[in-house]
Amino acid sequence: MVRLVSHPSSQILLRHALAEITGLTERWPDRRVILIVPEASKADVERQYLERTQAGGLLMAEVLSFRRLAFRLFAAAGGLAVKRLTSTGRAVLIGKVLLSGQAQFRRFGRLRQKPGFAVQLSAMLEEFSRYLVTADALETAADTAGLPREKERFADLALLWQQVEAARHEAGFVDSAADTDRLIRLLLDNRDPALAFLSDTDVYVAGFGELTPFSGSESAVIRALAERVRQVTVLLPAGPGRSFLHARRSRLSLQRAVPCEETALDVQLPERSPRHEFVFSESGEDEARAVAGEIRRLLRETDLTRRDIAVGLCRPEDSAVLADVLRAFEVPSFMDEASDIRWTPFSRYMTALLAISQKQDRLDDLMRLLVNPLSGILPDIADGFENTCLAAGLKRLPAILNQVKQPEFAPCIALLHEAGQLGAELRKTRSGEAKVHVLLRYLAAHPVLFDRIEAELADAQAGGFQLQATALARAVNEWQERLEETAGILGPQMISQAHFCQLLSESILRLDVKQIPAGIDRVRVAPLRYIVNYPAKVLFVTGVSARHYPQGDLPGTFLTTEERRLLSDVTDGAFPNGSDDHRLTAAALDRKVRQLPERALYFSTPDGAGAILPPELDLNKNWAIRRIKPGQPNIHWNHPTEAARRLQLLSGKERTAGWPQIWQKALEQALGHPFTVPAAAKDTGAAEAVISQDALLTALERRPVTSVSRIQDYNLCPYKFYAAALLGLQERDLGMPDPAVQGSFMHDVLKASLDDLMMRLSGVPAERAPAVIQAWRAWLRERGQADIETLLSSAGRARSLNFPGNDLRVKARLSPAIEANLDRIAHLYAARGARPVALEYRFSASDPQAIELEVSNVRYRFSGIIDRVDRYPDGTDVLIDYKRKDRKFDAAAFEAGTDIQLPFYENAWQKLNPSATVRGFYYHALNEHMLNRSVGFQPTQDDPGQHMCEVDRRLETDAGLAGRALEIAADTIARIGTGRIPAAPCIVKKSQIPCRYCAFRVTCRLDGLSEAAAQDRGDEA
Repeated sequence: MVRLVSHPSSQILLRHALAEITGLTERWPDRRVILIVPEASKADVERQYLERTQAGGLLMAEVLSFRRLAFRLFAAAGGLAVKRLTSTGRAVLIGKVLLSGQAQFRRFGRLRQKPGFAVQLSAMLEEFSRYLVTADALETAADTAGLPREKERFADLALLWQQVEAARHEAGFVDSAADTDRLIRLLLDNRDPALAFLSDTDVYVAGFGELTPFSGSESAVIRALAERVRQVTVLLPAGPGRSFLHARRSRLSLQRAVPCEETALDVQLPERSPRHEFVFSESGEDEARAVAGEIRRLLRETDLTRRDIAVGLCRPEDSAVLADVLRAFEVPSFMDEASDIRWTPFSRYMTALLAISQKQDRLDDLMRLLVNPLSGILPDIADGFENTCLAAGLKRLPAILNQVKQPEFAPCIALLHEAGQLGAELRKTRSGEAKVHVLLRYLAAHPVLFDRIEAELADAQAGGFQLQATALARAVNEWQERLEETAGILGPQMISQAHFCQLLSESILRLDVKQIPAGIDRVRVAPLRYIVNYPAKVLFVTGVSARHYPQGDLPGTFLTTEERRLLSDVTDGAFPNGSDDHRLTAAALDRKVRQLPERALYFSTPDGAGAILPPELDLNKNWAIRRIKPGQPNIHWNHPTEAARRLQLLSGKERTAGWPQIWQKALEQALGHPFTVPAAAKDTGAAEAVISQDALLTALERRPVTSVSRIQDYNLCPYKFYAAALLGLQERDLGMPDPAVQGSFMHDVLKASLDDLMMRLSGVPAERAPAVIQAWRAWLRERGQADIETLLSSAGRARSLNFPGNDLRVKARLSPAIEANLDRIAHLYAARGARPVALEYRFSASDPQAIELEVSNVRYRFSGIIDRVDRYPDGTDVLIDYKRKDRKFDAAAFEAGTDIQLPFYENAWQKLNPSATVRGFYYHALNEHMLNRSVGFQPTQDDPGQHMCEVDRRLETDAGLAGRALEIAADTIARIGTGRIPAAPCIVKKSQIPCRYCAFRVTCRLDGLSEAAAQDRGDEA
């Protein structure tokens, strides 16, 4: 007996099932309960059950899919001890049948070389298995078809089915697509005592038969379960209208197959009035940013958690853009999508090896292997190798191996030599099984390859690229498992290297993998048909248009609509007929979308005013309409980085018209307090914002002025200080570390190396110090770049920063620069007899000895970091500040307050070290101008002081530079306290205009105002 429970809401049906299951396990703790749900819903339904029961585990209740149920029972009855043919193996088997030429196909023979053809056929045969379509039914369809093309295709499908089944049986495999058939036979025929527990088990089936009718295999499993278990309860939505037609068909098919008892739940639909909003954007990126901005607002202003929010994609291809934007907006999310493993570094590495094995050994083919992150070749070395080959006219592997002799390219030659040997061995090996074993032996003999894979995984995970990390790990596992499976399928059959490579590319490289939901409290993102099963309180539906909502285009399949209809007629409706079912699925999907959210339902389109909306949507007065206008402050501004980006992207027209109002609204929104923006001063072309004292105090409390760099920022440009220092607006390219991040890495590595020198010099007399320094310098040169890169990685992990993906080029560029800087420092120490006494020396505002300034009866305590302090043989100290470029002390910049850092720090060092005598300070340039590229990445042998700009003490005033620095800082704090923020930078030299590379250049409008003022004076702009 099957119990059919119905209600218009699938969510209420699921909650009813969970309530019954909880009651059963509470009343009868020994009774087993199995809840069968779609694979995509398993993790979420399991979580709902655990939260309802507040249990630490599933105990006697299990949440399974049909496939997992089969594995569960096979494990109990011994059905797992078989060689299973995966979807990848089925594609290999199909390719083997097509390439053998033994079967007389009418059409498939011409298509066997088409990319993806075997994978497409594999998916088609799996669908036939799911709907119990046999080879006999396909032959009947071939006889019934009226068009020659349809006759030939069905005849080929029938023949292919028979050939594949024969080859599978010969190889001793059991097709994974037949797991359902095996499960049915196990339930009906097997009376193994290990399955005795089924007689006292309750089974619930939820989430099926609504968007598509029950497949033949699903109905057959339910019938078989009814024969063995205590009771089967099937939950199916019911109601009037086309949206329930699939569910009605599922109910009828079940009633015809097995006795049913029907129960309609008498539960009122909850009274909900979710907010409906439609957002019009100009582009897909704008749409994604509007969604991310609204999610941030909901998380900040309401009691919603991240897992209460879901995003349904009408266009699944939009997921990549949305993932990047959500990451930029710092919204943790889970993308419920499959990853194509062909683009992972490991798959591209294997593809490059296979290409070389087919004698595709031109330079372009070889470079695909050398530039792969898993090759171990630094990008600069690979580029230099390619340039050398091009300059010498070397285009093929044999000539390259014979003529490229430069020692720096030895790693490239070694890798290519190995690849060439592997290719020769593969070509010499004749059988498919033996070829696979050659590849597996190659992988086993290269453990360093897997060390690089682990490093790539660590970098991707540390950078937040979880999806890419999962795809890489799955690619490695799938390649090894599928290669072993392929060996068993091909066996001793002779096969050419070209056909062998084609079979692998048609199977493994066409594989999509999915990941298990990562974490609980994340925003869930998935294609619309999957997200409607997720219990969301707020739902965003993106990419809405008449074409894509609610179901989208008819999925591309091997069979045409007419062929599907014909096969549906032959099987008495068991096989879905394509377009008709597609329209009913769309109606059901629209209903589920509207029933899902409790709080709010957002629809959005990336096509702006020209969007053609679906007829299902009626934008009446109950809808809130939002139109995102490019360049205007809006929901995009809910993240500081995006606010800065939007300020920079304002169009040219807005730069000269209405900019004060835009600036005022934007900053008020970001700060949360009002302030006024006076009109521009015509004589200077500059504008000035006056911030209210309340707003200023709020900003200073959140970001107090406790560092010298803040003082210098204000003196350099008050507007930039306000936007960056007080509001915290920043601009950074996604996925690329900014200069400050790169500088942090260099600081950490220099400190780690110089710490070693300090330990070596500890307790060493002054006369022996030069010898110790020379020994340390020689040790540095022996270590080379490999150890520098290790230090770089360690520094990154310490700061939770890494160089994932393309940023490995940044790491490769920093490594030789750091090596050169360490060599230069060692040279300077040896020449001048100095030694380091402090590295990254911190003084804190909480320290009783901290530098303190009193301005307007308010005490300001300062903190900071002195990069390095060196002590000279005469006992005097020199403070050193690392700079990215060459820098010299400028008295004018010092008086303007834009270069007071080191003189200010001199006070802190002197106060915290009373016995010290400070003789001055240096700027140490960390840029790459010190590298002589004509001889590789080696430091030039010039004066060690060339890039160490020492302050001339004769520039001191009577009060001294250190004392004057304190006066300038106090005066700047007083000016900040007035709340006046002029958009006018300090220009000490015409060649050093701070606007040139400012992230807020477009925001402050200084260029536009100067141009307007020039036009007012009649000058040429």
